[in-house]
Amino acid sequence: MKLAFSDFDGTLCIDNVVSEENLRAIRLWQATGNKFGIATGRGYTAILPEMERHHIPIDFLVCANGSAVYTKEGRLLMASAMPQDSVRAFLHSPHATQYTGGWLFFTTDQACAKNGAQMLPPEYFRPLDSLEEAAELPHLLQMGMEFPSQEETIAAFAAMDADFPHTFAGNINRRFLDINVYGTSKDNGILHLAELLDVPETDIFAIGDDRNDLPMIRRFGAHGCCVRRAQPAVREAAGHVYDSVGDMLLDNLA
Repeated sequence: MKLAFSDFDGTLCIDNVVSEENLRAIRLWQATGNKFGIATGRGYTAILPEMERHHIPIDFLVCANGSAVYTKEGRLLMASAMPQDSVRAFLHSPHATQYTGGWLFFTTDQACAKNGAQMLPPEYFRPLDSLEEAAELPHLLQMGMEFPSQEETIAAFAAMDADFPHTFAGNINRRFLDINVYGTSKDNGILHLAELLDVPETDIFAIGDDRNDLPMIRRFGAHGCCVRRAQPAVREAAGHVYDSVGDMLLDNLA
């Protein structure tokens, strides 16, 4: 049995479309005894509706940049929440109080937003009135912020990391900053699942398109792939570059 994981936004789903060619390839991959999952920066309740809407036949979901792993039935297999005292300290710091953009907060079982939902459907989120509410959320996996450009996003996390060393991970996708517990990345969630399933690392495939996919792309070497539309730095890091997720799956069936 092999495991394959794809990023969702910009990799499997492009311009709000998941192609029928990709769906057929996923079903063929599974029909030969392999497992397929999504590795996303979204939380569970913000990605599950997309699986249902696009009829994507998943086996597993690695959510919030590897902070949590779920079965297709929604059973939580692993979660790495941020310590609540660290969250409170950050949300009371100038990094948060002087920020005026939209916030997203993902826990193991809910999605919340303050000041908008960062381009995701607002119906997926429970609105929050204050950061104090966010600081009290139980099992908080991820805090999301949005900046005008990717360069400003990178700089913003560098400043946060200087004030909160070895506390948070900054997973960056386009101009969005996903803040997770230190050490979190998509490959760690995938490897946790692989250990549960007794699948060796050499039988894991991953494909993505942006900076938050780089850890899993680099980790899986020749099996760390990207789509051709990925950013140049991602293409450079990838073991293989494919036109689509389906092409990666079909190329590795044997």
